Amino acid sequence: MRLNQIAKFEGCQKTYVWESHTELHRFMERLYRKHRQLPLNGNKLFLDKENIDCLREEVKKNYMPIMFDFMNPHDFTDLAVLKYKDQDLEFCDWALANLENGRKIYYTFWD
Repeated sequence: MRLNQIAKFEGCQKTYVWESHTELHRFMERLYRKHRQLPLNGNKLFLDKENIDCLREEVKKNYMPIMFDFMNPHDFTDLAVLKYKDQDLEFCDWALANLENGRKIYYTFWD
């Protein structure tokens, strides 16, 4: 089973899509819980500047030390972190620019 993840704002053609990016989802799960939301399929988690700034720092550190199974051959988490690093940083830039323009950026997922 694959985890499909997106981030966007209403009415925007641009959508960021990730597939089975476990560390990004773990980061977002912590935000869901912080906002007292359950991380359920289809729930939108609205992100603010502070969330995006924290995400950028995690991406720059390759999600360390929140990464659970570093280089475990049975866990492809590490490969997803490397695969999506440029996209994650691009997403952070895009999200911050759109937040400054008053748009509400959200993250959601489904499996």
